[in-house]
Amino acid sequence: MTVAKGGRYRIVRLRASLLNRPWLIKLAICFVAALLVVIAVVCGADLSAWTKRVAAELQAAGPWVFFGAMALLPAAGFPISLFNVAAGPAFGGELGLGPVVLFAALAITFNVTLTYWLGRTVLRPPVVWLIRRMGYRVPEVKPENQLAVTIAVRVTPGPPFFLQSYILGLAQVRFGMYLLVSSLVSSAYSAAVIVLGDAIMKGRLKTALWAAAALGVIALVVRWLRKSSAKKAAV
Repeated sequence: MTVAKGGRYRIVRLRASLLNRPWLIKLAICFVAALLVVIAVVCGADLSAWTKRVAAELQAAGPWVFFGAMALLPAAGFPISLFNVAAGPAFGGELGLGPVVLFAALAITFNVTLTYWLGRTVLRPPVVWLIRRMGYRVPEVKPENQLAVTIAVRVTPGPPFFLQSYILGLAQVRFGMYLLVSSLVSSAYSAAVIVLGDAIMKGRLKTALWAAAALGVIALVVRWLRKSSAKKAAV
């Protein structure tokens, strides 16, 4: 997290005990989930059939319900990555990948707008409490460092997606700049994941490889942005 200290900015994390670090809890959950998947595969479970059933349920709810939930639920902490993974298999065949990617981008744009303004207005006290409880600080930014700090907070691993938005809202960075950075970074990742998920479900190896390559490029760009913005924010 970006905080002011001695007139300079740097990415820091509040000290906390291991039990109070959300990323450790998330890592443990991911490990257990991966272990369960491996066990299921070894035991002969048909994961493809299960995934198709989930996609069918989502598809039955309809795209308006799905993308409406994608626009709203992440503001309450629901992982937006689950929507990205499910969107392609659920609606790629019905709507086409182009509209699915577009609707996902619109949902993300609405969500980052909602969380920004909620953090600055009606939810400010509970959001401040939540940020402190999770071991983070609200950045104190200067006008000349707003872009660098916005990029740094958005692409630095650690704070969940929804918390990044709340933190930047509380920091009162310029909304237009915040919206542009948040939408571009999140929508690029979302598009690659949607295409990858749809290609895997349909057995399109070439498309899946291209999508995976795109994710790799995005990861490299994010890494470069993280280093570059951290240096600029420290000026």
